[in-house]
Amino acid sequence: MRAVALIIPLLLCNMPLMAWDGARAVESEPNEAEVLCKKLIDNAKTIDSLLHSVKDTASAEAAAPKLEQQLREMRTLLAGLETLPFDAETTNIITRQMSALTHIYQSYMPLIQELLEKNAYGSSALMEHLHKHNSDNDYYEEEPAPDTAPYAQIYQSMETALSSAVYSLRKAADIATAKDAALIVSESLAEHRRLMDELVTLSSLEEQSENDRRLQDSLINLRTELEREYERLKELQFFGEPDLPLLMPEYLNLIK
Repeated sequence: MRAVALIIPLLLCNMPLMAWDGARAVESEPNEAEVLCKKLIDNAKTIDSLLHSVKDTASAEAAAPKLEQQLREMRTLLAGLETLPFDAETTNIITRQMSALTHIYQSYMPLIQELLEKNAYGSSALMEHLHKHNSDNDYYEEEPAPDTAPYAQIYQSMETALSSAVYSLRKAADIATAKDAALIVSESLAEHRRLMDELVTLSSLEEQSENDRRLQDSLINLRTELEREYERLKELQFFGEPDLPLLMPEYLNLIK
């Protein structure tokens, strides 16, 4: 199995790994990102241990409340990451740490699937938490077969670019951050156009499968987020930033 960029979605949980602002440095609590990431990694390791402890109905029932607590902690930590400053240092820290976190998640997702197939040994509470975890982390999906991988790679790159744009727009709260967002949106839009050209070329060589077409769903979800930010910023007159009123509708029109 694979994990598409963890924090993107996660938010759609909302902290893409590729958005950064080189203009400002973190001035307070420079290690806060490392502290939160370490806690997330410890949290993931605990979840992994809990899942491996489930062998029968009794152990499933015992693990259920502990798993619920760990999942609640995970969501709290991810929300904490979302509030961190929007700058290069923070993003670089998160990028480095997320590879370890993603590796742990990848290792235990097959176990979750196995437990779901076994109906969690009859524990309805554990089944509920497993389904919730899958729902919170729906960026996990089967690795695409080799013949569909090119499409998957293009759509994943589109998703990463778009999530970077959405994240930067969420951080727009004044003229300075609006200008920062305009730069990220411009770069993401250019990347999206380039990927669309690749998609056209690829489609002339091989047909998309049904699974390939489903990969577009996350783009549609992110488009909704982009449209929401457009409406928010329009009401605020884009904080006087002149490029956003042009860039955002263009980006929206590219995603159908």
